[in-house]
Amino acid sequence: MLALAAMAAAGTPHRLLEQQFERTVRPFVMQYCAGCHSGHTPAGQLDLKSFTSIEMVTADFPHWALLAERLSAKDMPPKPLPPPPEEASEQVTAWVHAVRAEQVKKFAGDPG
Repeated sequence: MLALAAMAAAGTPHRLLEQQFERTVRPFVMQYCAGCHSGHTPAGQLDLKSFTSIEMVTADFPHWALLAERLSAKDMPPKPLPPPPEEASEQVTAWVHAVRAEQVKKFAGDPG
Protein backbone atom coordinates (compact mmCIF):
# COMPACT_ATOMS: atom_id res chain seq x y z
CA MET A 1 0.00 0.00 0.00
CA LEU A 2 1.34 3.42 -0.86
CA ALA A 3 0.43 4.67 2.60
CA LEU A 4 2.98 2.28 4.08
CA ALA A 5 5.75 3.74 1.93
CA ALA A 6 4.69 7.26 2.86
CA MET A 7 4.65 6.34 6.56
CA ALA A 8 8.15 4.90 6.25
CA ALA A 9 9.36 8.12 4.71
CA ALA A 10 7.82 9.99 7.64
CA GLY A 11 9.67 7.88 10.21
CA THR A 12 7.71 4.66 10.66
CA PRO A 13 9.30 2.54 13.35
CA HIS A 14 11.09 -0.63 12.42
CA ARG A 15 8.47 -2.51 14.45
CA LEU A 16 5.69 -1.58 12.01
CA LEU A 17 7.73 -3.00 9.14
CA GLU A 18 8.29 -6.19 11.15
CA GLN A 19 4.55 -6.48 11.79
CA GLN A 20 3.79 -5.93 8.11
CA PHE A 21 6.29 -8.64 7.21
CA GLU A 22 4.56 -11.13 9.51
CA ARG A 23 0.97 -10.16 8.69
CA THR A 24 1.14 -9.28 5.00
CA VAL A 25 4.42 -9.98 3.23
CA ARG A 26 5.29 -13.46 4.48
CA PRO A 27 1.74 -14.83 3.98
CA PHE A 28 1.77 -13.37 0.44
CA VAL A 29 5.12 -14.98 -0.31
CA MET A 30 3.99 -18.32 1.09
CA GLN A 31 0.77 -18.26 -0.93
CA TYR A 32 1.94 -16.86 -4.25
CA CYS A 33 5.72 -17.33 -4.46
CA ALA A 34 6.99 -20.22 -2.35
CA GLY A 35 5.54 -22.87 -4.64
CA CYS A 36 8.28 -22.13 -7.16
CA HIS A 37 10.75 -20.16 -5.04
CA SER A 38 11.59 -22.70 -2.33
CA GLY A 39 12.98 -26.16 -1.84
CA HIS A 40 16.15 -27.80 -3.09
CA THR A 41 16.06 -26.16 -6.54
CA PRO A 42 14.11 -22.91 -6.23
CA ALA A 43 13.28 -20.97 -9.38
CA GLY A 44 15.91 -18.33 -10.08
CA GLN A 45 17.98 -19.78 -7.22
CA LEU A 46 15.82 -17.69 -4.89
CA ASP A 47 14.32 -19.48 -1.89
CA LEU A 48 11.78 -16.96 -0.62
CA LYS A 49 10.47 -19.41 1.97
CA SER A 50 13.80 -19.15 3.78
CA PHE A 51 13.25 -15.47 4.65
CA THR A 52 11.71 -15.56 8.10
CA SER A 53 12.56 -12.07 9.40
CA ILE A 54 13.01 -8.52 8.22
CA GLU A 55 16.70 -8.80 9.13
CA MET A 56 17.06 -11.63 6.61
CA VAL A 57 15.33 -9.46 4.01
CA THR A 58 17.64 -6.51 4.58
CA ALA A 59 20.69 -8.80 4.46
CA ASP A 60 19.68 -9.88 0.94
CA PHE A 61 17.79 -6.77 -0.15
CA PRO A 62 18.75 -6.90 -3.86
CA HIS A 63 16.62 -10.03 -4.26
CA TRP A 64 13.68 -8.28 -2.61
CA ALA A 65 14.13 -5.22 -4.80
CA LEU A 66 13.96 -7.55 -7.80
CA LEU A 67 10.85 -9.20 -6.36
CA ALA A 68 9.15 -5.79 -6.07
CA GLU A 69 10.20 -4.89 -9.60
CA ARG A 70 8.88 -8.15 -11.03
CA LEU A 71 5.59 -7.81 -9.14
CA SER A 72 5.15 -4.23 -10.34
CA ALA A 73 5.83 -5.27 -13.92
CA LYS A 74 3.39 -8.17 -13.49
CA ASP A 75 6.14 -10.59 -14.55
CA MET A 76 5.49 -12.77 -11.52
CA PRO A 77 4.03 -15.18 -11.15
CA PRO A 78 4.65 -16.35 -14.70
CA LYS A 79 1.78 -17.33 -16.93
CA PRO A 80 -0.28 -19.53 -16.83
CA LEU A 81 -0.33 -19.12 -13.04
CA PRO A 82 -3.03 -16.73 -11.90
CA PRO A 83 -1.76 -13.39 -10.63
CA PRO A 84 -2.25 -12.43 -7.00
CA PRO A 85 -4.76 -9.70 -6.21
CA GLU A 86 -3.46 -6.31 -7.35
CA GLU A 87 -3.87 -4.76 -3.89
CA ALA A 88 -1.86 -7.55 -2.27
CA SER A 89 0.97 -7.15 -4.78
CA GLU A 90 0.96 -3.38 -4.21
CA GLN A 91 1.17 -3.89 -0.44
CA VAL A 92 4.21 -6.13 -0.81
CA THR A 93 5.87 -3.76 -3.26
CA ALA A 94 5.22 -0.78 -0.96
CA TRP A 95 6.64 -2.73 1.97
CA VAL A 96 9.85 -3.46 0.05
CA HIS A 97 10.20 0.25 -0.76
CA ALA A 98 9.52 1.16 2.88
CA VAL A 99 12.23 -1.24 4.06
CA ARG A 100 14.64 0.41 1.64
CA ALA A 101 13.67 3.87 2.88
CA GLU A 102 14.33 2.77 6.45
CA GLN A 103 17.75 1.41 5.49
CA VAL A 104 18.65 4.66 3.74
CA LYS A 105 17.66 6.64 6.84
CA LYS A 106 19.79 4.41 9.06
CA PHE A 107 22.74 4.75 6.70
CA ALA A 108 22.33 8.53 6.70
CA GLY A 109 22.31 8.54 10.49
CA ASP A 110 18.72 9.77 10.76
CA PRO A 111 17.38 8.48 14.09
CA GLY A 112 13.75 8.56 13.21
